[in-house]
Amino acid sequence: MKAKVIWLPILLTALLLGGRAGAAQTPRPVTRGEFVALLFPDAETAGEPVFEDVGPEAGCFAAACEAARLGVVRGEGGWFCPDRPIQRQEAAVMLWRALTHAGRETEPEAPELPFADAADCAPWAGEALLALFRLGALPEREGRICPRSVVDRGEAEELVAALRRLEAGARDEALEQALLALFFRPGVSGEFSPLLSLPGGEQELYCTVFCDGAELCRGRVLLRGGLVQSAEFTSVR
Repeated sequence: MKAKVIWLPILLTALLLGGRAGAAQTPRPVTRGEFVALLFPDAETAGEPVFEDVGPEAGCFAAACEAARLGVVRGEGGWFCPDRPIQRQEAAVMLWRALTHAGRETEPEAPELPFADAADCAPWAGEALLALFRLGALPEREGRICPRSVVDRGEAEELVAALRRLEAGARDEALEQALLALFFRPGVSGEFSPLLSLPGGEQELYCTVFCDGAELCRGRVLLRGGLVQSAEFTSVR
């Protein structure tokens, strides 16, 4: 009789271990709160809550407040939804704002996107997706950018690491490329002045932008802490 039933505990053990192993193979999505905490790991807790659903007890409270202060996140109607899994396009917008134009009131109209799944991209995310793709910070997948797919921990860390490389590795060059990417037109190039230090820790640079070899516009960009605070361009056409 024992020989006939000994398979039962073995089978149950195999099922349990197999279920655990299968679960471990599926990466857990990163939430919006976790992603903003990766972006601002050194944020200090201060001030009143910015979002209705992110109180002082939340692990991402300091990071969410810092991101909101810089304009990297805005939320919807006072809500941040920190526990919702973050999509690639949401992560891209946060990264792009952190890199170049935090604090801008509205996103520009979506540019023409070269991805097979461009129709799946939200209008407010098109600029960020294309800019980060061109900067090498957001890889495509067989011609698709997968804007609505959720980001797991590994990809989140890769995205933030790419941002850090752009910030620290070749800040001036990355900034120039990012500024040029705002135009999203073939043949765009630019000439940039050196970064000039201003009182109060600010910096400025001047640039001339060319399209197909012809001068398109000239501009002045003001930065603080590596982030673009304002940019003024004047067309010459």
